[in-house]
Amino acid sequence: MNEHQPHCVTCGMPLLGPFCSHCGERRRASGDLSFRHFFEHTLETFTHVDGKIFGTLKALLFRPGVLTTDYLLGRRKPYIAPLQLFLIANLIFFLLHPLVPSAAFTTPLHIQRQERPFSPLVQAMVDRKLAASGMTYEQFETQFDIRAETEAKSLVIILVPMVSLFVALLYLRQRRHFLEHVVFSLHFCAFYILWILFLLCLSRPVLALLKLGGTAPSHLTYERAVSVFSLIICGIYFHCAARRFYGGPAWKTVFKTIAFALMMYPMLLVYRFILFLVDYGMT
Repeated sequence: MNEHQPHCVTCGMPLLGPFCSHCGERRRASGDLSFRHFFEHTLETFTHVDGKIFGTLKALLFRPGVLTTDYLLGRRKPYIAPLQLFLIANLIFFLLHPLVPSAAFTTPLHIQRQERPFSPLVQAMVDRKLAASGMTYEQFETQFDIRAETEAKSLVIILVPMVSLFVALLYLRQRRHFLEHVVFSLHFCAFYILWILFLLCLSRPVLALLKLGGTAPSHLTYERAVSVFSLIICGIYFHCAARRFYGGPAWKTVFKTIAFALMMYPMLLVYRFILFLVDYGMT
């Protein structure tokens, strides 16, 4: 081996050209330390990632199932990875959530106590906590709601394994790898999060107009209306994505879509109860 031959600074392999044939690292050139190169490289990286984001979001929102199909075929360069896309959708939601406050994923304590099927259990647990800690309900509620806002940002990923398991059951006969269902679920949940955000943004002006007219619905009625409409759209999206990715007769996909839509509400309830248990234990 030639001792004077340049080696890759990352993996140590001999360099035969401008890029390492082993790890892809670029060989440093004499002009790399100039400000011009620094800014050119930064701009190139930003526009490349930026282009990926818009291309991925376009496919996610308007071509259901394409991202999953392409990813599992190995066509991955044009798009953001599934988990990264889910995290970006989650970040967008919680960054904009203060502008459209809702209980979509955060679920404050008063809703957990009064408007959920498991509310009697929540009430009993809260009463025991207050008796043991000596806190007033107002003190506990304030701390709980702050914790719920924080923990929801990470716990919303619980939806992914739940969706994955149910989709795997729906398509059990196809004998696919479970990771395929996980990728499908990551893309579906990313769409669901962004769709909920869009629907909340759209419904706020409508709600404001209804309040001006004196016909504003109650919080529970508003939340149920948003939930029903979101499930309808998500059902349509699931049908299109499943037809493209899983295939099969259209009539079978319709029945599976109905089953999936019916399961969305229980899955959301499970997520909210897990969120309550985590926040309850940490408050």
